[in-house]
Amino acid sequence: MLGASRAARLLPPVAVVGGTALSVLAGAFGWRLACAVFVVLGVLGETGLTTGNRLATLLRTRVEVGLPLFAGVRFAAVVAVSRAGDAPPSVTTAVTLVAGAVLALLSLCSLLRLRMVYRRTPSILTRNVRLDELRIPDAPPRAVARENGWLTAVLQLLVLVPSALATSPVPVLVAGGLAVAGTLVLALVLEGTSRAIGMRLGHASMVRHVSRFLDEHRPRVVLYSSGTPDTAYQVNMWLATLERLNQPAAVVLRDPELLDRLGRTSAPVLCVEYASNLMALDLSSVRAGLFTANVGNNIHLLREAGLMSSFIGHGDSDKNASFNPIVKGYDEVWVAGPVGRERYRRADVGVRDDAVVEVGRPQLDVLERPKGRPDDWVPTVLYAPTWEGWNAQQEYGSLKAIGPLLVQAVLDSPTPVRLIYRPHPTTGLRDPGMRAAHRRITELLEAANRRRGLVVPPLPTRRAVRPLAGDAAQQARDARPGYGPSAVEAEATAAREDADWLAGCPRGAHLVVPPAGASLYACFEQADLLVADVSSVISDFLATDRPYAVCNPTAWDAAEFVRTFPTAGAGLVVDRDGDGLRQALSVAVGAEPDPYAAARRAMTDRLLGSVRGRATERFAEAVESLAARAEERVARRRLDVSAEASPKSAGQASLAPSARSLATDPTAPQ
Repeated sequence: MLGASRAARLLPPVAVVGGTALSVLAGAFGWRLACAVFVVLGVLGETGLTTGNRLATLLRTRVEVGLPLFAGVRFAAVVAVSRAGDAPPSVTTAVTLVAGAVLALLSLCSLLRLRMVYRRTPSILTRNVRLDELRIPDAPPRAVARENGWLTAVLQLLVLVPSALATSPVPVLVAGGLAVAGTLVLALVLEGTSRAIGMRLGHASMVRHVSRFLDEHRPRVVLYSSGTPDTAYQVNMWLATLERLNQPAAVVLRDPELLDRLGRTSAPVLCVEYASNLMALDLSSVRAGLFTANVGNNIHLLREAGLMSSFIGHGDSDKNASFNPIVKGYDEVWVAGPVGRERYRRADVGVRDDAVVEVGRPQLDVLERPKGRPDDWVPTVLYAPTWEGWNAQQEYGSLKAIGPLLVQAVLDSPTPVRLIYRPHPTTGLRDPGMRAAHRRITELLEAANRRRGLVVPPLPTRRAVRPLAGDAAQQARDARPGYGPSAVEAEATAAREDADWLAGCPRGAHLVVPPAGASLYACFEQADLLVADVSSVISDFLATDRPYAVCNPTAWDAAEFVRTFPTAGAGLVVDRDGDGLRQALSVAVGAEPDPYAAARRAMTDRLLGSVRGRATERFAEAVESLAARAEERVARRRLDVSAEASPKSAGQASLAPSARSLATDPTAPQ
């Protein structure tokens, strides 16, 4: 089935490229019938291309070969074939005139479509923000809107087929006249649609509209994130926590691709791609800015004078990202527990101790405590490696060195063991070796299931998010505060679906769970032992009070590894040669006692803090405290401005820029 699906994706682009190339060859040799067949093949291939076809995207973006160019090549092929044989010169003349006219009009239509798409794409993308008052016109029918729709195909074939086969100019002129008329009508429809939409979704209009919404909603807290689509998990993990704050909050993103992967939430979402648009919005009501990652785009919100900022990150681990010196730019740095504070002290990167706030891990409040296993339970190992990092200093991943060894050890175990493999979302982003190891592990586990006749049911499909592409007018009507299930409701629904899927899997079947599949916490519930890398996965798994092993892909010995990464001290250490795997599996199946039970519980208290089970409440308190400090700062600034505007200094008042002007105008005097 996988092979058939891959073939179905490859067939349309291959038909376009192959059909067009062969039509040129047939035209050069004067093969009329073959030329006609191949141009039909190329045109029909275009209708099968979709926006999700990766090869089609590669042709357009990397090779810079678009559909108009393919059409031009096909038209050139029929002009060439029209000169073959004993056809009179008038046929070639007619074909050249008709083909040139239709090709010019089709190119014009392509430009009009680009303008229409541009005007129908809001400069600020939103969710849960009403857009209906913008009165966005409906989109034209798909046959008109799509460059590779059936209407464009018919207009091309109306010219190409008669031109390739004709030995008289009459059928060429008749068919060409119909094609020219149809293409003119198509161009007029596209122009009319573009004019109707105007600039209602342009920069100035959307800034005004969103500013009105902000005036009404008055968000006090902003969850801010920027990055590639694969980093969506960094903001998704905080959506439910944000909704539980019970105060006006909003999500601000900077990348449209990230918005496509955003999970369900009832909070208003603004995706502001351009810095000028973000700085033009009135965010004066925001008092707490929560940042999930250290990216350059953060500066556009950090410059807001009325808010105080906190780096909340996207996990708590011994990685160097958890003590990055760049966090000195935030007012506060929030960590789970005392271990997080100690990391910054030990790293000595300039973060003040009073700026570090312990808030626990709110996401773990939903985890259930360990419960008994059924009699037919197969001991389960969860392997959740991290990715390779952006550079050599951040290479914590074990997938390439230890992953295949772990899989083989599980498959060779004399006592039945089940393996759940859940790779990191960005596995293989930088290192092809990681991608190869991922494929190898997947193949080994799937082959083991096939040998035992075990069939794993399809993963839940509820991860699909309401798409942004499509009819802007329909989105305007649908978009309203509280649209769809909230993140809290979606979290509960996903947990039930994950549990049902895992329960429906054959007992003892090895599972490959992609990041968009069952959640990490659902996999935690199944695991008797975790095998992971230096990452926040270990920190979160501690809440289950079950044993874990940490992979050491470095050349360091275990003692040096534990000194560098303290969380490894409460678990087994597996080195790059696989030493430690046998003991880890023995602990998983209960063949030997857990040697780190006491150390692990002590580590849990230090890593997750004293607020386990009520971290959501503690997080809300920290947000309120941060916002209150921001209010005090704003109040002091207002007093300063009032003092400057007093009669005693009235002559100088006009020279003092307001706090708002300094926050939004980089050219304001300072």
